[in-house]
Amino acid sequence: MKIQSLLFAVAALVGGLAFTTPASAAVVDFTGPSVTMTPAPLAIGQSGTISADYASNFITSSFASGVLSSHSMIKFTYSLPSTMNNLLYTDSVGYNYTLNGHHYVGSYTDLALDLNNTGSYYTATVDGVPSVPLVFASAQMTSAVSGMTIIKNFSAGLANFSTQMLAFGAGLVSIHYEVSAIPLPAALPMFGLGLLALAGVRKARKTAKQ
Repeated sequence: MKIQSLLFAVAALVGGLAFTTPASAAVVDFTGPSVTMTPAPLAIGQSGTISADYASNFITSSFASGVLSSHSMIKFTYSLPSTMNNLLYTDSVGYNYTLNGHHYVGSYTDLALDLNNTGSYYTATVDGVPSVPLVFASAQMTSAVSGMTIIKNFSAGLANFSTQMLAFGAGLVSIHYEVSAIPLPAALPMFGLGLLALAGVRKARKTAKQ
């Protein structure tokens, strides 16, 4: 009976996580070449734009930073007014927290210099021992006039992030962003349904024996 109750509890928990949608949050727009995004941490469901108008030809720089909550991610989509020279996208994210007596530290940086040239740099430790990083950053050019960066926080703590675009050119640079919960693995809901089915079979067998 205890095993059956445990299976139902786990199945209910997994099912609830799989079908729960985050509450919607307000649209928040930012303006300027250097932006500190608020609130901290950013709210799940928050979206908006970051824009800056560069009237003359010089180095265009758009820099945004903020804080991600546990198991959340942010996606930036860049739209440029025209083809710019020497385009660079870069993302960085890091965490440093203590949980259940263990100290977690890690960082991840990714950059895109052009459509074919990227690089990643990361490090992570748990209690000073090398480990797999719990954050992830991705920067890429999707065309000569667009780009995309994604930053994910898989850790149990808060993560500080920054993203930057550098280019030589002029015009209105528009950046759309969206904050969301990191999607559950596709197999997890099926695992929960499987546990539920096993519990049902166990109950049917017990009833048949009685």
